Amino acid sequence: MEGKQIGTRQWLNWILFTLVNIWTLSQACPYGFYGPGCFFPCSGNCRNNATCNTTSGFCDTGCRMDYTGSACTEKISGFSVPKEIAFVVASLAVLVVFTSITLPLVLYYRSRYIGRHRKRSSINPFARIVSFHKRGSVFGPSETEMKSRQSISINTTSNTYVPQKVGISELANLLRYDRISGYTELTKGYQTIHIGENSHIPCTVSRLTENQLKNRSGITLPYDHSRVKLLETTSDYINASNIESEDGVRYIASQGPQENTVADHWTMIWQERISVVVMLTNFLEDDKERCCQYWHPKGKVLAAGSILIHLLHEKAFAFFTVRSIKIEHQETKDCRLLSHFQFTRWTDRQIPYPSDLIQCYRAVKRAQDAQPVSPLLVHCSDGGGRSGTFIALDVLHRTGLTGGKVNVARCLTAMCEQRMNMVENLEQYILLHQTLQESFHQNVNYIRKEWLREAVTVEMMKPPKENRLRKEFCELMSVRPIYEDSMKSAGFAHLDLNLLPSVLPVDEFRVTLSTEEGLGYYNAVSFPTITDYTGIIAAQYPDDVTATDLIRLLVEQKSPVLVTIHPLIELHSTKLWYPEVSSELQPFKIQRVSSSNITDEIQHAILLIENVRSHECHRIHVLEIMSWTTKSVVPRDAKLLATVIKGVQHIRSQAEYGPITVMSFDGAAGCGVFIAAYNATQQVLVEGAVNLFSVVHDIHVRRPEMMTTMDEYEFCYRLVTRLK
Repeated sequence: MEGKQIGTRQWLNWILFTLVNIWTLSQACPYGFYGPGCFFPCSGNCRNNATCNTTSGFCDTGCRMDYTGSACTEKISGFSVPKEIAFVVASLAVLVVFTSITLPLVLYYRSRYIGRHRKRSSINPFARIVSFHKRGSVFGPSETEMKSRQSISINTTSNTYVPQKVGISELANLLRYDRISGYTELTKGYQTIHIGENSHIPCTVSRLTENQLKNRSGITLPYDHSRVKLLETTSDYINASNIESEDGVRYIASQGPQENTVADHWTMIWQERISVVVMLTNFLEDDKERCCQYWHPKGKVLAAGSILIHLLHEKAFAFFTVRSIKIEHQETKDCRLLSHFQFTRWTDRQIPYPSDLIQCYRAVKRAQDAQPVSPLLVHCSDGGGRSGTFIALDVLHRTGLTGGKVNVARCLTAMCEQRMNMVENLEQYILLHQTLQESFHQNVNYIRKEWLREAVTVEMMKPPKENRLRKEFCELMSVRPIYEDSMKSAGFAHLDLNLLPSVLPVDEFRVTLSTEEGLGYYNAVSFPTITDYTGIIAAQYPDDVTATDLIRLLVEQKSPVLVTIHPLIELHSTKLWYPEVSSELQPFKIQRVSSSNITDEIQHAILLIENVRSHECHRIHVLEIMSWTTKSVVPRDAKLLATVIKGVQHIRSQAEYGPITVMSFDGAAGCGVFIAAYNATQQVLVEGAVNLFSVVHDIHVRRPEMMTTMDEYEFCYRLVTRLK
């Protein structure tokens, strides 16, 4: 009898969980609506009675047999619907009615019994409910391990393909990836570019015996006609090239300084009146020096030839570091200020995500726009592909803004005639297109702190079709990445350890556990803050089986603070890992040291976690939001979350290191709002301005299921307007 009851309960859980999943997948907009605020109705003519794309209104599944067009609004004349199809449509209608009746019961079941009585099985029936496909706006470094130098052998002499100008709105079409043929059009364009040395262009000075030791490698050298010539040194040679765009804007591409060329490097900076330097390499990569540190720490002065270099201050962000450097000529006593940007997420063997690079580019662009006469100096290790990609990004971005069209292959071809290897492989060529596409997003303007409240208030008073914030959100959703199942392999391999099969971590961003015990898997994803690349972890709530893995995650990551979004009283496993007094989850002992209320809606507790085997202890603060239920996409008011963020910032400032951890029932709902609000707040405090579009886009890259409603987007804007 007992076995029969268990079997009945499993089937009931299976049916209810399936309906929960169906509801979750469509929560961005109600069935049959799309666009900002779900304001516009779908055509109703999509194949299989499916709803339309919640962003564009197009029928992603195709049209029913008597309609055509992207949105299936054009009726095909003289077409009659077969009886079989009519029967299927009627059946679907009955299913919709059934779902609308049972859905409230499902939601009640989820909110009251979440995490309880889930019997584990090696076979999960929800393995392929959703199929994610990678969109061109995301290019994973894990898929692009590069061989040294050229990844494809090119024979340009037999290539008859002629690259054409492409409208900036058409870049997305070029970035569509085909499983069989790959990036077909991009590959054709790349193959028209001469990679390596152009034999018909003289390159003799760099190969002179006295200059060979000044070259980091013999692969990327300056051509005679475009090399930078030093005027006040014994030798006029430096491995650097003038790069001029079609509209006459000048750049300098240089190799990273070696110990024996540091003085030449600073001499060139002074001679060319450089005011902005972009460094696209780390000092060490693969245990090999890629660039020497050509400045001293703050408080020390470096003498390089006739130039004195003073580091005034530096600020580390998640993806790059900004330095302010004063350079002084010892003879004339003239002084200048230099802005130095070092992008730290790009190695010689692994490319960055476009969203990471674009943040650095925007910061560089703001600095360079203030000094338009000065040439921009860009260097990586050897002054080749990374430098060329960045320079081409700026050239093409400006070209696209003024003319509306770009020709990437022609731009790089012209650059490769001024310095060899300005693009070194197909991966960099694709990255350039992806980053260029992101650079044309309309909503890249920062809103200054002092204008924030007025700007947001004015926009929210406008009708939906005129509201710029809604247009921002609509565009944001249109570039939200979609990932293939293969990029979530760990989540699918441990599907029974995830609360929802529709919210699985992307392998590239998943937080891994040690495999000494357990399976080494927990549904948790790492996110950057404004100043820390791994500053936040978003995780799902544990059930009885995964409670120990949650504690292991907090201890191994040395997380100093845990924020829980949805009330823990609803969670059956709470007593195991968040005890009133103490509990044991081998090999951990957990003790509640203190407990207090920050407000009536926020509880603050301190847990002491001891590993009984190693006798190591970890102390963590827990901030529980008790009034934010699973039925609400945002909390009751902005003040509540602002208070939590203030508490987290205080706790985080007391800790030496370790990421903030935020949890909700599925690791997405609510967590995205917290991360967006936290990063937007930090951005205002650090930079005095906010760009919520970029903040949320970075979140989407790592977990696309977050921040999918206009209510969440508006809430974050309202929260940052409260900052003083």
